[in-house]
Amino acid sequence: MHDNFFAERPINNSLSLVPELSLSALGVDEPEIRSESGAVVDSKANWLQISVLAKLYLSQYLYLQVEPQVGINVTQKGDDDLYNYDFSAVGGIGYMFNQNAGVDLRYGYGFSNIY
Repeated sequence: MHDNFFAERPINNSLSLVPELSLSALGVDEPEIRSESGAVVDSKANWLQISVLAKLYLSQYLYLQVEPQVGINVTQKGDDDLYNYDFSAVGGIGYMFNQNAGVDLRYGYGFSNIY
């Protein structure tokens, strides 16, 4: 699950800034994870992610994107070896079909170990 809310603000003809707010279900595909203390921790969590994406248009339709991202765990809070914040970098490529519809492919790298 990944829901995004965003607004694209052009800086010039080839560069836009896109503030984003998203809700994501992040985690691993494991039935359970045991923390160092021996407690069982859920392997999936819901994250509220806030970012500002820089979108560089290579042509009228094709673009590259890069963004720093901060995530806040909204599912679980506490001291059981599950971190409540995540810092990551995201990059990707996208294609605009017209002014109102497009698709993009992104890869994110988290700097925080969330478990």
